[in-house]
Parts: sequence; structure tokens; C-alpha cells
Amino acid sequence: MTDVYYGGTENDYEGISIGSNNNKLTGAAWHYNILAAGICGNNLSWGLDNDGVLTISGTGAMTDYPGGGVAPWYAYAGSIQSVVIGNDVTSIGSFAFWRCRQLMSITLSESLLSIGDSAFSQCSGLTGVVTIPDSVTSIGKSAFVSCNKLASITIGKSVTSIGNWAFENCTSLESITIPDSVTSIGA
Repeated sequence: MTDVYYGGTENDYEGISIGSNNNKLTGAAWHYNILAAGICGNNLSWGLDNDGVLTISGTGAMTDYPGGGVAPWYAYAGSIQSVVIGNDVTSIGSFAFWRCRQLMSITLSESLLSIGDSAFSQCSGLTGVVTIPDSVTSIGKSAFVSCNKLASITIGKSVTSIGNWAFENCTSLESITIPDSVTSIGA
């Protein structure tokens, strides 16, 4: 395994926590167990470990990406099997996980406030149940479009708006729980 740093040097990653299977390493030691890492917001970092777990950690909002294939981890989209959004991350950027077709599960923290446009669009490997935390207030347009293996979605009680086509072409979707807090559902 080659040491890989994206967006900086080893010193830029001192104190960053990247973890998988409850095995967290910090500082310079963790870079030996990851495939790639970098920056994805003013105070956010990402790391993809050898088990296919992409972890977003830090504080604040994730960068919105202008279109599919631009997120810094996109070169590894075929390796991403799980996404963990860490505590204190407040948003998932637009097009963040677009076409991560091997992605099977996502873990969203209670600090999350919004899910951007097309954030999980075309994640055709996403299966089972997705639970949107109670902290989330908005789900962007096309957020889960063409997640055709997704079986169930539970939307948290603080969501007020669901964007256009948020669940379009989710052909295996058997149930969706929408709370009373939702005041706007797009096309």
C-alpha cells in the first residue's frame, strides 16, 4: 500500500479520525490503513479505507459538487461499499455520491441538516432501509433517483421539504414513511 494524501501533506491530516469497524486511528498513523483521503469542506475530511468504507468527519457543511463525477473520491467510486457521515457534519453536498454503484449502506449522523441535490443519485447497489435522521430538514431534488434496489425509506420528523424527483425510479421501494412535518414535496 502506498501512502496517499489528497489536498495536502501528512501534516495536514494530523488529528483527523478515519475509522472502520469501530477501529479508529488518528493522526499520521491512520494513513497506512486507507486507500485515499482528502478534504471535502472547510472543516471536513474524507477517508476511504481498504474495506470500502468512506468516512466523512469534521465539523460543518460538505462541499456541493457542480455535477456528477466531480467529488474528490469519485475515482474510487467502484470501491465504495459504505458511507459513514460522522458527528458534526451538517450537510451532504450535491452530487456527493453520484454513481457510487457499489455503495450498499449509508450511516447518517444526528447532526445532519440537509441532503443535497443528487447526493445519492444512481447508487444502484444501495439496498435495505435508509433512515433519514430527525435532524434533517430538507432532501434535495433527485437525492435518491435510480436507487433501484432500495426497499424502504424512513424520513425523520423534522424534514419540511422533499425536492423534485427525490425518489424517482426507485423501482424496489416498497415503503416510505413521510412525517407530518413535510410541507412541500416536489414533482
